[in-house]
Amino acid sequence: MTEINTRKLALQILQKLEKKENHLNQVVDEYFTKSPITSEKKKSVFSLVIGVLRHKKLLDYILEKRFHGNYGKSQYFVRNLLRIGLYQLKMEKKPAYAIINEIVKIAKRKDKNAAGLIHAVLQKTTDSDIFQEIETDKKLSPTQKLALKNLHPEWLINRWLKRFSDDEVLALCDWNNTPAAVTIRFNFLRHSWIEFESILKNAGAEFARSKTNPVFVRLKNTSKLPLKQWIIEGWCSVQDEAAGWICHLVDPQPNEKIADLCAAP
Repeated sequence: MTEINTRKLALQILQKLEKKENHLNQVVDEYFTKSPITSEKKKSVFSLVIGVLRHKKLLDYILEKRFHGNYGKSQYFVRNLLRIGLYQLKMEKKPAYAIINEIVKIAKRKDKNAAGLIHAVLQKTTDSDIFQEIETDKKLSPTQKLALKNLHPEWLINRWLKRFSDDEVLALCDWNNTPAAVTIRFNFLRHSWIEFESILKNAGAEFARSKTNPVFVRLKNTSKLPLKQWIIEGWCSVQDEAAGWICHLVDPQPNEKIADLCAAP
């Protein structure tokens, strides 16, 4: 699969998400199932989709200022191709000529007029320092600038600023923006830690056992691991370490009835 196909697949996923047809994991699973691509390519597509979604407000702020017409009412594929292009230009630091050329090629297959618009908008971003642009924008409040630059909603920044210092808010943003490690909970009813450790080592896994909850293992890279097979065979399950602490703290006993009163709607 070529790089342009990676962008096309990311575009299809982003469009479906923007139309609110389904949740991220469901949309990604659907496209990955019907597209015969390698694990590495799946990782590239997913990384691009997640990157665009996380930076969406920032990308839209920059693009809207350069868009001729009503950016919010432009076609889904136009907005999402612009987001993909700008994300790869500014966040992934890829060469402008290559990115713009490939994005325009995709656009031409859909609408030649739109391709010209996309080319013009992306071209206007090539020499800009987007973070400096935010900092010098007099129309933005200090909270809005902080929210845009740190990829957090303004309401949350406002709430934090009432409780914490500026440095503490920045530290919280940095922590939130750090990708979470993949954690698995090994099934100690099925095997011992020594047995599971041997399975991990034989698979070439880079891992570290949790220091706070010993049934959890943090994996550095899962793309080449037979994780699905391990789950099907009951060796482990994928679970966030914090969520796993609930079971540990509740310590359910035989014949007890546990009521979960914290479920989201």
